[in-house]
Amino acid sequence: MKTRFLSLILFLLTISIVAQENDQTFLSLKDTGVEEFIKLHPEYDGRGTIILILDTGVDMGIDGLTKTSTGEVKVIDAQDFTGQGDMPLVEADLTSKDGKDVFENEAKGFSVFADKNKMLKSADDNYWITVLNETHLMNSGSGAQDLNGNGVKDDKYFMVTYKTTEGYWVVYFDTNGNGDLSDENL
Repeated sequence: MKTRFLSLILFLLTISIVAQENDQTFLSLKDTGVEEFIKLHPEYDGRGTIILILDTGVDMGIDGLTKTSTGEVKVIDAQDFTGQGDMPLVEADLTSKDGKDVFENEAKGFSVFADKNKMLKSADDNYWITVLNETHLMNSGSGAQDLNGNGVKDDKYFMVTYKTTEGYWVVYFDTNGNGDLSDENL
């Protein structure tokens, strides 16, 4: 009797482990509309789609992130930007040099040109500046080491953030690394 009972428990435990590995999910596929979407579009499986996710605490070992349905690598690249102090926000002064607006923090050596007239109006004229150094990306396997494709892998990408008169925060990011926010959108 004990042997049968123990065998039954082991059998049920094995089934639950196998079921969890095959259908591991934290959200109901039905409640999120995934089941209906797959029925309507069975040929859509995400192939050829690249998605950029900025998040903290992503567990790269989760089954759903390791391989695609065809066995290919699912995550192209992962960068860890969680280290404190990697990109510290510091106060920025808005000044003028050579007829151009400049956001700068002299103590940190941060300085980026801008055109205040093209930017949203600040609620309180308090600005914050930081910089993303391309050197933070040197171990990237995705080719992201040279963000602007200029052949140089130590460019600096300045960002200025502030609260607008509408009450929300904006960030202007120097996407081309030219040291000028005048040609950037928020």
